[in-house]
Amino acid sequence: MSHYTVLLVLDKNTQEYEINEKITQMLAPYQELSDKDSPYVTFKSKREEVLEDYEKEMVPVIVKKGDESKTVIAMRYDGQNDFIISCKQGSGFDRKFVLPEEYEEINIKPTDYYKDVFDFVTSWYGYEIITNEKTGEHDFGYYNNENAKWDYWKIGGRWSGKWLNKETGLKSDTIKKKNINVKEILKEAGNKAREDWRIWEDLSSKGEIFSFNEIKLAHLKEINLSEKELKEMKYKERNLIMDVIREKYHEQPLIDEIKKSSKEMGLFFEDIKDVFKAGDYKAFLAETEYHALGTFAVLSEKGWVEKGEMLYFGLTKDEKSDWAVEWRKIFDSIPEDSILVNIDCHI
Repeated sequence: MSHYTVLLVLDKNTQEYEINEKITQMLAPYQELSDKDSPYVTFKSKREEVLEDYEKEMVPVIVKKGDESKTVIAMRYDGQNDFIISCKQGSGFDRKFVLPEEYEEINIKPTDYYKDVFDFVTSWYGYEIITNEKTGEHDFGYYNNENAKWDYWKIGGRWSGKWLNKETGLKSDTIKKKNINVKEILKEAGNKAREDWRIWEDLSSKGEIFSFNEIKLAHLKEINLSEKELKEMKYKERNLIMDVIREKYHEQPLIDEIKKSSKEMGLFFEDIKDVFKAGDYKAFLAETEYHALGTFAVLSEKGWVEKGEMLYFGLTKDEKSDWAVEWRKIFDSIPEDSILVNIDCHI
C-alpha cells in the first residue's frame, strides 16, 4: 500500500534496449510475491501460533440481541459479507463499522465456529497448508522473501520526470548522471520551500500544534504504558489504544486547516509538525531539496540501501535521521557516465 522512489544505477555501457531487462534482474532478489520456487523465497511456519490461537483465541462475531442460541449471523471482519458491508458508515479512511440496533458483537472460541483447524487456518488467517508426504504432518504459514521491497514497479510512475536534463531542458526518469541539472533542481526546490513555509507560519501563529508522536507519548504516560509494552501487545489490543491516540491527534482545533493545507502541498498521511521540522526552516529547506533530487532507496551493483523499512500507507520504521546526507554522498560517488533510472516501487 506504499509507493516510494528508488535510484537504480546502471553501467555506462548499458544499451537502451537492455534497460528494462537489467532493471528486472537487479530488482528480482527484492520481489515480495514471487513464485514459490523462487530462490529468494522461503516458507515461514506459523504452526505453533495457529494451534495455540485455535484453542485459546477469541474471534468476534455478530448475533441478534436476545437470541439465546447465539446463532452467528456473520463474522465481524468478513469484508465480503453483505451484512457487514451494510454496517459500514462513511467512506474512505473515515469509514466506520456501526451495528444496527438489533444486533450485537460477541466473542467466541474458534472451535465453536470453524469446522476444524484447517478451516480456521484458511478462513481466519489465509495461510497455506503444507503436508509432509512422508509423515503426513501439516504445517501452516506463508511463503515469504525476507528481503522483500516491492510487489510491482514502474519507471517514473508517480514521480515521472524527476530529473531535469541540462542539455535538453526536458525532465526525464532515465538519464546519464552528468546530464542532471542539479543546480536548477535545487533552485526550484528552494522556491517551493519558501512558498510552503508560509503555510506553517500561518498555522503556527493560530495556536499550538502537537505532532502525532507527542500526543502518543502523552497518552501512554496518562495510561501508564511504555512504548515497549505497547509494541509487544497483540494487534487488536494495541490498535484500540492507537485508535484513541489517532482521535486525539485529529481532534486538535487546527487539524481541519492542516488537512486543507496538506492537500495544497500534495501531502497525505504526513504529520504536519514533522513535515515542517517543528519550525526549523533550515532543516525544512534541506528536506525539500532532498525530496526534489533524492530517493527513498538506492540500488546498484553494491546492493540495496534505504532510508528505512517501508511499511503500509507510506509509513516507515527504523528511519535513518541522516539519510538525506547519506543519500547525497552515495549520489556524489556515482560515476558521471553512469545511467540513472528513477523507479516507482510499490509494496
